[in-house]
Amino acid sequence: MTKAADIIRWMDQKFPRETAESYDNPGLITGSADAHVSSVVLSLDATEDACECCIANDASLLITHHPLIFGGLMSAATDGASGYTGRILSMLIKNDISCFAAHTNLDKNEEFSNKIIASRIGCEKDDARPVDGASCGVIFDLEDSMYLGDYIDLVKDGLGVTGVITISPLSKRVRKIFVQGGAFDGDSLEAIAASGTDAVVSGEIKHHHMVIMDSLGIAGIIAGHRETEQVYLQNLADKLSESFPDVRFLVSL
Repeated sequence: MTKAADIIRWMDQKFPRETAESYDNPGLITGSADAHVSSVVLSLDATEDACECCIANDASLLITHHPLIFGGLMSAATDGASGYTGRILSMLIKNDISCFAAHTNLDKNEEFSNKIIASRIGCEKDDARPVDGASCGVIFDLEDSMYLGDYIDLVKDGLGVTGVITISPLSKRVRKIFVQGGAFDGDSLEAIAASGTDAVVSGEIKHHHMVIMDSLGIAGIIAGHRETEQVYLQNLADKLSESFPDVRFLVSL
């Protein structure tokens, strides 16, 4: 029977923990790697809904993108707004649910992250590629140039979002697109500008980076942190199902 350790080993091979950023906390957060696993839930975050999904489906392993414990833990109290992490930890421990996170180490495997986003927002030739000098993210070309306003509609439809934020004129023409799910890394700006990028799509972009982009003729499109990353999950679940056919993998959105 499959153990959590078998799935963790697969995850570590695809997303080596040593590639994670120094501030990150990937790996086993709660529970035991020796736990037997017949069902697994994948979720962007360790939430009450994700825990309830585990309980309802007898899942002994929860795989999340964002680590539940991030930047240290001073208390596991369960009261009030400050007790959110404690309540989730309590649910996981009481129900013998192991929780494992793959965060920035997963982001850096473009096949499981930014290329998935690109395929949703206009990359039709599977030619999305990294940009030299950019820490994370891929660039691709649309089949034809589009007005920014029309491209925003394509992004909204592809990611299932009701709106985005931009400060650039909707009449601008765009074709070369850079995408980085989650939060945009401003240290990559010079490399992206040198690549001839017309537009950057990300979940979060700081305002001063948006202003710099606009001054360089690059449109910034903020589409939501959750919305740009939750598209990773089903692909990951499908790949895990291929490797562990005796285990049921469910996505909790």
